[in-house]
Amino acid sequence: MKTLMGITLLALIIGLAAPSFAFFGLPETVEGTVEEVDEDILAVHTVKGNTEKIIQILLGPETEYTDIAAADELKPGDVVQIKYKEKDGDRIAVSVTKIAAKVSRELKI
Repeated sequence: MKTLMGITLLALIIGLAAPSFAFFGLPETVEGTVEEVDEDILAVHTVKGNTEKIIQILLGPETEYTDIAAADELKPGDVVQIKYKEKDGDRIAVSVTKIAAKVSRELKI
């Protein structure tokens, strides 16, 4: 019985602590489709469960890029993975990885 209570307590502590990892400076990860690219802002369409939203992530000189040289190589429709940290209510990109290019849905005959 003590073991079960101990395991339950440990699971509860871990469950409560997980959402607060960003508080300790650990980056969060989001994947989505590029909606818009500006000089220093990337708008990404994300889907989590039944919730869809567009989030804006700030790009800076420290942002690292994988499979692209810079953000200006991204186009609307590209699929990306972004690691970011929150600071003063803003999402600031740590890294941006291009996962896939926009897929054309046109039929060529």
